[in-house]
This record gives sequence, structure tokens and C-alpha cells, in this order.
Amino acid sequence: MASPSSLDIKLDAKHFGPQQVLGSLALEVASGEFVSVVGPSGCGKTTLLNLIAGIESDYQGSIRMTNPQSGSPRLGYVFQTPRLMPWLSVYDNVALALAESPDEGRVTTILDQVGLAGNADKYPVQLSGGMQRRAALARAFVTEPNLLLLDEPFVSLDQPSAQRLRGLLVEL
Repeated sequence: MASPSSLDIKLDAKHFGPQQVLGSLALEVASGEFVSVVGPSGCGKTTLLNLIAGIESDYQGSIRMTNPQSGSPRLGYVFQTPRLMPWLSVYDNVALALAESPDEGRVTTILDQVGLAGNADKYPVQLSGGMQRRAALARAFVTEPNLLLLDEPFVSLDQPSAQRLRGLLVEL
């Protein structure tokens, strides 16, 4: 991944209307650290990731991500569902993450690493759920993010594929 970053969360509360979905939370994540948020369905794990990603912005508290080597840290996010653009091929879905500076070699390499090199010209509707998941992982990995958010990233993968991709995650 890219340059070291740190994440500092001081959350007082997050509400959806009158319903409080997250309460007080303080968390510091150092560069190179792996942190897992575990809890029952509906407890706010995805909401927390969305707050960190800036998708949700109505909350009380602060979330800061710093990157000492540049002004704007890169964030990668693998959502619970793959969220692929149905009108784009697998290759183009991954390259989309590099919109500012597409790098054909990087896209091809990451597709090979996740086992999709032979499916680069297919569209999401032509892929199994596990293949769509691998395309979503490739899209997040290709950006070489400073912070990578993963929301149930290996859920639709068979055990050997999931294990191989966990190894790739650690390697990257």
C-alpha cells in the first residue's frame, strides 16, 4: 500500500432520524495496523465504515485521517456488495479507480493476482458472485490506498480463493 497514514476517531453519536445507531467511540489506528470491527447484524459496523469513508457526514464527533507524506490520503473501500458498474467490463471497472492516471500494467497485474485475468473483457452480469467480489477487491487494491476499508470482503468467496486473497491483502 501507499504511504503511512493514521486514523483518529472520536465519535459522540450518529443518528438516523430519532434513532441513535452509534454511540460514544474513540479509536486510534496507526499506520500498518489491521483493525476488525465485530458485532451482530445491525449494530452499526457498516455505518461506521461509511462515516470513515465520508459517505455519511451527519454525526457528532470527529474523524481524521492523516498522511504525513502528502496532503490527501487515498482511501479504498470494498462494500458489502460489489457495486460494479454494469455497463463497464471487469477491466474498465478496475481501471475506473485510476481515473486520473490509468495504468494498464497495474490493472492487468491486479486482475491476474485476484484470478480474473481471463475475464477482463466480461461484464458484471456475466460473472458469478465470487468473481464480482474479486473484481471489487481488485478495484480497491489497484489504487494502493493509505487506508483500506473492507465490509465483509470475502463473504461470497470459496475458502481457497478467500485464503489466497487474504494473503494478497497482507502482501499488499
